[in-house]
Amino acid sequence: MNKTLQLENQLLNEIRSNKYPPGKLIPSRNSLAKKFDCSRTTVERAIANLTRNGYLEARKGSGTFVRSSSGLSVPIQTVWLVEVGNLVDSWTSSSRILNRPLDIKMEVMRIQYEDIAAKFDRLARPGNAVIWVVPDVSHIFTMNLLRERGVPQLLINRHYEGFDCVYTDSKASLREGLAWLMGESGNQLALVTLPVGEHTPYYVDRLLAFYPLCFELGAKIRSEHLIELKGNPLETASEAANMLFGTPHAPKGIFLTDYRFALPLVVIARSMKIEPSRDFKILAFDFNPDLEHVQGIGMMIQNYTRFGMEAVRWLERLNSGEQRYPFRVPVKTVFYAAGQKEN
Repeated sequence: MNKTLQLENQLLNEIRSNKYPPGKLIPSRNSLAKKFDCSRTTVERAIANLTRNGYLEARKGSGTFVRSSSGLSVPIQTVWLVEVGNLVDSWTSSSRILNRPLDIKMEVMRIQYEDIAAKFDRLARPGNAVIWVVPDVSHIFTMNLLRERGVPQLLINRHYEGFDCVYTDSKASLREGLAWLMGESGNQLALVTLPVGEHTPYYVDRLLAFYPLCFELGAKIRSEHLIELKGNPLETASEAANMLFGTPHAPKGIFLTDYRFALPLVVIARSMKIEPSRDFKILAFDFNPDLEHVQGIGMMIQNYTRFGMEAVRWLERLNSGEQRYPFRVPVKTVFYAAGQKEN
């Protein structure tokens, strides 16, 4: 972070702590330079940015004052939808998360995460709100910078402490999915997953929901059928298939924390003369349209429509003056099996 932005954040913290209340004359440029151990040029830039962004106002012949609103109660006029470029699945685009026009009078801007640094000052202005589409934990630093600038933020399908969010309710979703899987295949189950990583924090929720539900529903899992594989699902699916189908105690029900395993597993199983529906059933988290009509495959579809509806409700609450925090809304997936949808 450069010195100008550091000083802006320090001044904003003092404004928000009421050290400099609305209408208060801020110290002189020279006093601020001495206090924060920086150059007068840095102070001039920081004050110019805060003035342009609506936190301060210059009064000719009198000095610079904290604006009466301090830029903190400006109605939301622009919503920025931040997309994470390193997630390549098409569903992560903001156009799918918010798949209908926002029925509120706001300008909607879409931005890739990689472009935030160049446009940070624009995002951090009063009257802006930011909606993050499936952000990684590596983005929390930038979120905190925006929070320090007073920018309201909503996370879509992630829930990190201290931020408003709309996220998948893994336990409620899995309860329905596992009930279907065990009803179709019996209580002998297997688990196939990838390791939890920076870009896949959602595996944690799925696994923390899976194990207690197995106990609650009476599922049985052999130790060799708790399978964690490293690498791309397309490259490791054959290893998973051998561990699942190449033993005398092949499981009838298989839960996949990542839907990308589903199609290659079906293809490999068929090459081994093992047929889904007849010989095994799969429950996958997320949806693969190539398996939409394959009997014996159950999928939990992310509820994009509900995500969008809750995002609109969040924006409306910001401008209505209602209690804003916390806004943490769990959303149940849409279950799909054998060509039938159930909400």
